[in-house]
Amino acid sequence: MVTDRLAAELGLRWDEQSYGADADDQWGPRVNLAWAAGDATRLRASWGRYQQFQGINELQVEDGITDFLPAQRADHWILGVERDLPEGFGLRLEAYRKDYDSLKPRYESLFDPLSLVPSCAGTACASHPTRPVPRASRRSSPAAAATRGTAG
Repeated sequence: MVTDRLAAELGLRWDEQSYGADADDQWGPRVNLAWAAGDATRLRASWGRYQQFQGINELQVEDGITDFLPAQRADHWILGVERDLPEGFGLRLEAYRKDYDSLKPRYESLFDPLSLVPSCAGTACASHPTRPVPRASRRSSPAAAATRGTAG
């Protein structure tokens, strides 16, 4: 607790990809804030950096890739409001944004989009994604999530 109405959580995660020619160290800072706007309403804000390393079984040798790629990275931003409702129910509204970086190339067949193994067809080409930025919002009810066995 920072104050009676404001709570803050800080976190730091360290990951290392140790296979391949060079180790790939990644730091993932995280920040969460929650402010009590009233007895039954809370405003939330979160930010975090997340990495996804290439799996040891994901080296695409069949597509001419001989080295493991750096980890893909995403910065997540979340804003939300929670409201307690009568009889143990609640409502949560959230909006988020994800900024991606260092995305891996994808290989697809130009002439046969339904090919399960495009590299065998000899028509595969690399698709190098830039920086997609998904944005969305979601609504959930903590009481409904509890009945599904999830946490919102």
